Amino acid sequence: MKTKTDKPNKKIELLQRKHDEQGLTVSEKDSLIALQQARLAFLEEQFLLAKHKLFASQNEAHPEQGNLFNEAEEVAELELEKDKSESPKDKPKRKRNTQPFDEHITREVVIHDIDEADKVCACCQGELHCMGKDVTEKLVFVPATTKVVEHHRLKYACRGCEQNGTHNTIKQAPPVPSILHKSYVTPSLLSQLIISKYQHGLPLYRQEIIFKQLAFNCAVKPCRIG
Repeated sequence: MKTKTDKPNKKIELLQRKHDEQGLTVSEKDSLIALQQARLAFLEEQFLLAKHKLFASQNEAHPEQGNLFNEAEEVAELELEKDKSESPKDKPKRKRNTQPFDEHITREVVIHDIDEADKVCACCQGELHCMGKDVTEKLVFVPATTKVVEHHRLKYACRGCEQNGTHNTIKQAPPVPSILHKSYVTPSLLSQLIISKYQHGLPLYRQEIIFKQLAFNCAVKPCRIG
């Protein structure tokens, strides 16, 4: 099967053969260089495509990628059809999920109390006492938040030396240590990038999109340390 690169390849072979046998003119040399550069660009493009297919995730390479987020709807439809096919006698009772959440999760307690006017017995007008409570746990998702920490290094000088015109030594706190030289990256941000890429398999360009959604532009590029 012939491809669109067969014809340029033959021209390159003919010009190289002519160059070895009798030499080329200036125009032929320019033509040979242009053909070789085009061939090199084509091979680089094919290499990048093959690399992308090799290392891309299965979800990204799936031809029906547009249906990736329909899993919940499809499962719900299957369960609905299954419930319709089962008779009420054969349908098992679903157990309620009573597994408590882990203790390390931050908790916020909200007290729901009745009005003070309702804390009186309607029968004898006696004061009601709290006999217990019902506790219901709701899991709240808090999106990732970012903040900028401004380090203000104050400078101090002697007014007396300034007025006398003598040598004035300026004193200032030392610079804040940085994990990367001349960079705003902090250990927490760098650890987030590493965990997202190597543990969660999130490419760097997707992390850039997430950072932009958090209202700041963070250009994430691969770098080599050392």
